[in-house]
Amino acid sequence: MISGLLTTPQLHYIVRCQNDSAYGSPTEAGYYAKVHNALSSLDFVTRCGKAYTPTLYLDCANGVGAQKFSPICMRWSILDVTLMNDQEAQLNDQCGADYVKIEKKFPRNFDRIQAFERCAAFDGDADRLVYFYRDASNEFVLIDGDKIAALFAKYIIEQVSGAGLSDVFTVSVIQTGYANGNSTKFLKEEMGIHVCCVATGIKNLQKEAIKYDIAVYFEANGHGTVYFSPRFYDIIRTIITHKDEIDQTIEIKRLLCFSKLLNTVVGDAMTDLLAVEMLLKHYDWTVEDWNSIYKELPNVQRKLKVVNRRAFQMSADETTCVKPLKLQRMINAIVSKYSDGRSFVRPSGTEDIVRIYAEAATAHDAEAIANEVEVAVCDVLCMSGNVEK
Repeated sequence: MISGLLTTPQLHYIVRCQNDSAYGSPTEAGYYAKVHNALSSLDFVTRCGKAYTPTLYLDCANGVGAQKFSPICMRWSILDVTLMNDQEAQLNDQCGADYVKIEKKFPRNFDRIQAFERCAAFDGDADRLVYFYRDASNEFVLIDGDKIAALFAKYIIEQVSGAGLSDVFTVSVIQTGYANGNSTKFLKEEMGIHVCCVATGIKNLQKEAIKYDIAVYFEANGHGTVYFSPRFYDIIRTIITHKDEIDQTIEIKRLLCFSKLLNTVVGDAMTDLLAVEMLLKHYDWTVEDWNSIYKELPNVQRKLKVVNRRAFQMSADETTCVKPLKLQRMINAIVSKYSDGRSFVRPSGTEDIVRIYAEAATAHDAEAIANEVEVAVCDVLCMSGNVEK
């Protein structure tokens, strides 16, 4: 029987264990034991340098994450975490992952954070995670789900390659149309990783992820995890049981420990954070080093009121307007005028509005694309013409 306060991912973990005893013990204590064991094992096979520092300031959104992350902090002394916004009275009030992501500014009580001090934020029920910091110019810098996915994918593909298993495992990163264009470019062109785009919604990412042996799936809002197939575990365990191979497979050990650390049932801010910290330690990176793996393209998001959202029909991944076809042709013509231009429209599933996403090499061009696409939508359909602010 489940009782007491839990994070949403902890509840998902317990339900999974009830249905699959091999996954772990179906209790909160079982959750912590699994995390601690995996963390200790991964730390043992993780190299250590001088640039990475274990200090972290964590915005808990005044939610359940503050109470539930404390036991991990107490048991794992390698990470020096300062819990902030850890009261229950002001849930998500000017704090939390959603606030940081949407407002693109520091949450309350972070005004004294110094340049390049690493900060992270949970949302209220601790299933979303974003990072942020203050740069040398005193500006706010966000590291969202796209870069968490890129970090995980980089580590995984390097371990798979180092173990000589590139031809054995299928590996992919699952994104939505809202993933930054340069994140997709980094994964495909620099890392050589297969990338798949699906419709918005974590259930759509999960549905695609299970087609691969290993699949990293994150939404830009910081909700995501990594899927590891039964075939992955069968192959890894077979290799590890061969004593004549075990000494030359540190990459295999890392893959297995990494998979056990993550809550593979659902996005879990607590285990995702621990995984990020272990990988930053592995690469001996500062938060600025991590952020510099690629530069995000400036992007704009808007909403338009429409008479009937059902007048729009979209492709399976929701990035191409199938009907009215004229609108997609107009969007194609608009983005072709701008460097790294990309845009799509997507009708809401619940109200008569259409969302517009636009990105380009400069903020000015991203705004220009959004303006032109907005006009195109109004020209093609009967619109109210009002943009919701």
